[in-house]
Amino acid sequence: MVADGPLAAPAGSAWTAQGMTPRISFTTDPASLGPAWPHMADRGEHRALPFQAADYLGTWMATIGASRGTRPLFARVDDEAGRPVLLAPLGIEKRYGLSVLGFLDGGVVDYNAPVLFERAAALGETDMRQLWDAMRRALPSFDVALFEKMPPDILGWPNPFRFLATSASRASGHALALSGDWDAYARTRLPRAQDSRRKRRRLAETGPVSFEVAASAADAQRFLEAMIGQKTRRYLETRGIDGFDRPGYRAYFRTMTERFLPGGEVQLCALVAGETIVAAHWGLVAGDRFYYLMPGHEAGNWGRYSPGRLIVENMIEWSYRQGLALFDFGEGDEPFKDEFADTVVPLFGAELAVTVVGQAYLGARKLRRGLARGAVGRRVRVFRSRRWRIGREPVQFSASAPEC
Repeated sequence: MVADGPLAAPAGSAWTAQGMTPRISFTTDPASLGPAWPHMADRGEHRALPFQAADYLGTWMATIGASRGTRPLFARVDDEAGRPVLLAPLGIEKRYGLSVLGFLDGGVVDYNAPVLFERAAALGETDMRQLWDAMRRALPSFDVALFEKMPPDILGWPNPFRFLATSASRASGHALALSGDWDAYARTRLPRAQDSRRKRRRLAETGPVSFEVAASAADAQRFLEAMIGQKTRRYLETRGIDGFDRPGYRAYFRTMTERFLPGGEVQLCALVAGETIVAAHWGLVAGDRFYYLMPGHEAGNWGRYSPGRLIVENMIEWSYRQGLALFDFGEGDEPFKDEFADTVVPLFGAELAVTVVGQAYLGARKLRRGLARGAVGRRVRVFRSRRWRIGREPVQFSASAPEC
């Protein structure tokens, strides 16, 4: 246990209105919280996204967290009877010589949020700011807090961390409500349905086409390696660096798959033409929601068939057939999401400096973001991409060479 203590609630707050004398505590060992922290498969009187479930976080800490040197700090806020009000998976990392507090993310989490219990639904801005002041005093020293990709609510209950937001995120979340049934959706709402049917017919000319969901360890390994290879190519083409080279990334996806595929929380699927996996996807299923998280698809001549879009259609159909209620496309404003999604989820960020060094860091961070969005950032990405291609791909002199 790191620190704990009662929170002095101001008059007029939800704490006092509900007769609560809240208490905040931190621990570096989530096992000490026992059954209070729900698992992905748990259903009960709480609201939680899969990214903040105890078993998910255990895998995250053993892979990405350990590789990044993250010091986890699990925050728990209880009422006067010791019943949990909210739980927040936080951590402190060293970046550029600074101590940075944030949610446990590392680039694989689409939505950062606490776990909420019934009494948290009434918390307002005054309550959250009071709670943040208490948390800041109880936590080990840090320079700046970065709370990123925060949704406004958690499965229908207001997200109290939203009240700390200093800006809207650059990207939003997107989702599709799976109302009605698949046949009606495919007939009346599926975007570009005629074009998709035409491309499926053309794809079938290359070999038998099938949509496959991994049901065995062998399938899972084959689909996962295909996705990683396809996504790596895309990272290098668009960013000039391989996103899977980030600390713990490959271990995270492999360990998550081994641990959660048997229970159905991880879903791995592929669109196969002949002997070729032309598209693959790694996602999560939690409650009545499918989370679209890590897609990959083949390029070159395969691009003419739009395999990335075709596998999305297959996954939406699969989600309908499984009786799910929502297809969550996650964080990111890729144009194809506007075609499929019927809901946009605004996301928020909070950048909160607590030291002079932290204030300087936020100033430099703002400048760096501006440069990255401008001409300098585009030149850097093009240079990195060209350097990768020269080093790894054979030089093509034919005018009819397949698109890279």
